[in-house]
Parts: sequence; structure tokens; C-alpha cells
Amino acid sequence: MKSSVSGLLSEGREYMTLNQLLYVVEVSKTKSINATAHTLFVSQSCVSTAIKELEDEFGITIFNRTNRGITITKDGETFIHYANNIIQQCKLLEDICCQCGVWKALRKKGAG
Repeated sequence: MKSSVSGLLSEGREYMTLNQLLYVVEVSKTKSINATAHTLFVSQSCVSTAIKELEDEFGITIFNRTNRGITITKDGETFIHYANNIIQQCKLLEDICCQCGVWKALRKKGAG
């Protein structure tokens, strides 16, 4: 039986992206949407929108926003823990693919 990633996903639903996870993790480190936007060379609204989309998708609040800055909620701590794991796994996959030449082979075939 052939497995399919598309079989795991519901049609018409928006899913989190790696960039959204990267933004959340960086905000958790800097405690600032503005500093994160500056560090990652994106607009502040881009970071804010990405976080809001994730919060809406999962029905949680990741960060409490006040005029004094950002604090991480309990749900946010859990979310960030798993987001970090996903990012680490993606980096590992990229390293493995680069080491064994898979990336080059895929690009030659036009898949990347």
C-alpha cells in the first residue's frame, strides 16, 4: 500500500508553515515582534499576521501582548517546544540531504 502525505491533509484547510514556526520561535527568544522582524528581514505585520494565523488555526494564544512587551502563555510554551523540535528536524533533513547529494539530484530532475 502506497502512503500519501496528501491523505493526511484535509482539502481547503490552511496549514501552518515552517516560516510561521520560525517566527514564533524567534519571538519567543527576542520577546519582541519588532526585533524578530528586524532579525529575519521581514515586516512587523508579517510576523504579527503569522502568529495570529497560528493562534487562530489551533485555537490557542501563544503570546500575551501588552504595551510592555510579549510574554509566553502556558499553551505557547508547549507550542514553542514542539515548533523547536520541528525546526530542528527540518535542519537535520536539510543537512542529510546536502551531505548525500540528494538535493543536487532532485534539482537536476526539476523537482526542487
